[in-house]
Amino acid sequence: MASGLPADCDRAWDGLIYYKKGTFVSRYEPYWGVVRRESSRGLQRIDLFRPLSAVHSTSDLFIPLHDVLHVLDREARAKRFAFQILATGCKYHLATDTAEDREIWVQGLKQFLFGPPRRGVVYEYQVIVIPNSHSEKLQLSGRYILRITDSHIALFTSTGTLPTRFLYSLSDVARTRYNTFTDAGQKFSVLVLYCHGDVSADYTPVQKSTKSASCAFGNGGVVGDEEMFVFQTQSASTICRAIEHRAKEISKRGQQKSTCELQK
Repeated sequence: MASGLPADCDRAWDGLIYYKKGTFVSRYEPYWGVVRRESSRGLQRIDLFRPLSAVHSTSDLFIPLHDVLHVLDREARAKRFAFQILATGCKYHLATDTAEDREIWVQGLKQFLFGPPRRGVVYEYQVIVIPNSHSEKLQLSGRYILRITDSHIALFTSTGTLPTRFLYSLSDVARTRYNTFTDAGQKFSVLVLYCHGDVSADYTPVQKSTKSASCAFGNGGVVGDEEMFVFQTQSASTICRAIEHRAKEISKRGQQKSTCELQK
C-alpha cells in the first residue's frame, strides 16, 4: 500500500480505501487513506484525501483512532470487502477492493492500535453458520465471530463478548476445507471444519473461478467420529491458513504433528 507521498514522521502507512458515511448510506466513496501516529501535529487517526492523485496539507475527512474498541471485518457489499472500526459511541464503515487488502488494513490497524497479539487470542473472523445436524446440536444459527487462540478454536456471538458451545481444542480439528464461488459477480466462500469428539469442557475463553483447498492435521485420518461444521465467510482461505499455522506451532512444541495438502 505504499505511495509516492513525501515522507513525514507521523505516517504509519497509506493506501486506497473506501468510506461511507453511516449505516444507511449504500455508496462507498474512494479515498487515499493515511494512517498517522500521535505527534505534535495531532492524535493518531486516518486522514482521508480526495482526489486520490493529490494529497493536500489538510485532509478532506479524518477518522480518529484514540478511542477505538475493535476492528472487525464484515460481509462484502457492492463488490467491496467491508470492515468496521468500532469506537466509543461511533462506528466507521470502510472497505477495500480485495479480501487481501482488507486483511492488511484490519490486521495492520489491530497491531497499530492494540500492539502485537496477546497469547491466547490471535485471530478473529466473521462467519455465518450454514445449518446441519451438528450445528443444530450446538444450537448454532446466524452470524458469529470465529476466534482462534494458541490452543483452541471457538465461536462467539457477533459482538465478540459471549461464548457459544462451539469450543474445540486445535488438536481436535482433524481437517478443513474451503471453496470459493462466484455468483452474479459476487464472490463468496464456504468453509468446512471437521472436528473430533465432544466440545471441550475445560476451556475458559479469553479475550471467480471456483477454487478449493483442504488441510489435514494430526488426527485427519480418522473419519468416523468427525463432526462437520459449515460456514459462509469472506475469510475461508485465511482461516484455513491460521489453523494450519497454529497446528504447526503445536507440532513444534511436541504436542501435535501436522501436515497440509492443498488440492487444486
